[in-house]
Amino acid sequence: MYSKIILLKNYTVNLKLSERPFKEFENSLIFGCPINLEEIGLSTSNEELGNKLKGYWLKVDIKDDKIVLTNDILGGYRVYYFIQGNNIYISDNYSTILKDLQNIELKKNEVEFNYWLKHRFTSGKATFIDGLKKLNPASVLEISENSFTEISYFKDIKRFTNSVYHKNKIHEDLLNTFSLIKKAKTKTILLFSGGKDSCLLLQYLLYFNIPFTPVFFKLNPISKFGLEDLKRVRAVAKQLGLQLDEVEINLSDLTKEEQETIIEKQLFDRHFSILHYKGSKIIKEKYGTNCIVINGQSSDSILSFGPSENSLMSYFRRNIMYKPKTIISKLGVLLLMLKTKRKFKLPISKEEALVALFDEYKYTRVIDCQVKKNYINYLKEYIKAQTKHLTSIYAKEMYVKILSFSQGSDNQVVVNSSKLNQLLTIMPFATPNIIYTTIKYKDENLEIKKPKYIIERILEEEFAFHYDALKIDQIDVSDVIINENTANIEIDSLFHEKAKSFFKSEKPIEAIR
Repeated sequence: MYSKIILLKNYTVNLKLSERPFKEFENSLIFGCPINLEEIGLSTSNEELGNKLKGYWLKVDIKDDKIVLTNDILGGYRVYYFIQGNNIYISDNYSTILKDLQNIELKKNEVEFNYWLKHRFTSGKATFIDGLKKLNPASVLEISENSFTEISYFKDIKRFTNSVYHKNKIHEDLLNTFSLIKKAKTKTILLFSGGKDSCLLLQYLLYFNIPFTPVFFKLNPISKFGLEDLKRVRAVAKQLGLQLDEVEINLSDLTKEEQETIIEKQLFDRHFSILHYKGSKIIKEKYGTNCIVINGQSSDSILSFGPSENSLMSYFRRNIMYKPKTIISKLGVLLLMLKTKRKFKLPISKEEALVALFDEYKYTRVIDCQVKKNYINYLKEYIKAQTKHLTSIYAKEMYVKILSFSQGSDNQVVVNSSKLNQLLTIMPFATPNIIYTTIKYKDENLEIKKPKYIIERILEEEFAFHYDALKIDQIDVSDVIINENTANIEIDSLFHEKAKSFFKSEKPIEAIR
């Protein structure tokens, strides 16, 4: 725990963070897990640092007349704050702030609450508790004697479509990341799911001759979906001669205390990931905290904005994402409405396109005709304010995706479970350079046909690894117990009860489907 009270002329800043600093300097502290801090140094401005530093992190500058907070480009290191009179409470744990608040009745932010019901997370700037804010991703917050200002350092990048440059630049960035991992000479764990992303990360570990252990989180009993992942994991391990560690996680072993911890940590990012929380705990017990855990999270949201499966519906979703005026997109929306019995429309203006990306429906970039006007206006105003410094529509789209989906459950469960177990976790795809390279060079036409074409190209062209050639049908999984219901644990009611507990006279909560 790090705690400090900073007295300014008109503000008292109460700063409480759940961990010790990663690095301490004269007037600055770095928290989290930055990867290339020594390579960059702290002589640059906070804005420049944000656009170069890899990993999830928070930089705190404390001076006599001000305090400055800078976070990573994806907002992976979550920062909450609350202003009560002349007191400003700041923490990476919202519960810490709520406990410190004096004589206050909490009120609900209705729009954020409805967004949470619909998407399982709140936006990049707020929670569903009125006044409990978040530091937006890619931001610098300065609290001085007389002012409280937040600016975004997210860069305005224009598009020059070139899939070759796109592949080469991402390959260069990943080479740099893994060269840094090699220099660290720390025990390395790869969370290996058997997908293309983790197969690519594995190739870099082999390329640099980095000793590592591939770990597969295996639920017991396992679902049919999880069984296919296990087959791929075992097939790759067999083909490359790897010693795979299958970490077995039994759902019945979850204690009430562990359940309550997950609900507490993931409240604003409603994700009951037993795999990550139990898995991180087991990694800590087996390998200790003096190790680096590599996770392929963020690849989908950065490279493809989500719909990357090789299915017909995902093909429709990608067309809707990039070519909304085509017959295929119109047919896709019609099929979506028939399937969901809900009314949607394709965005017409650029403003609507950004709202539709922010408020997507199951990875489908459409306008939901059943939400209220104040809900849409809230999103419009937020997007407009946060992207006002950007002129490129492609930069705006990426930042909007970061302010919404990338702020959500999947990313935060990785960071939160790692912090809880004192593990250093690296997400190699979640770097400023990969984000900006994708804005600049992405080929949307190719993306429609070959989702996340970058991953496959690097695998095949740089490492001669052909993912689709894996012979998974020949893999023996007779030792595994299969249970169809494993993946469908109903926990929404527990999150709803927790949310309801903050507000008096709260009516029963009904989730938006």
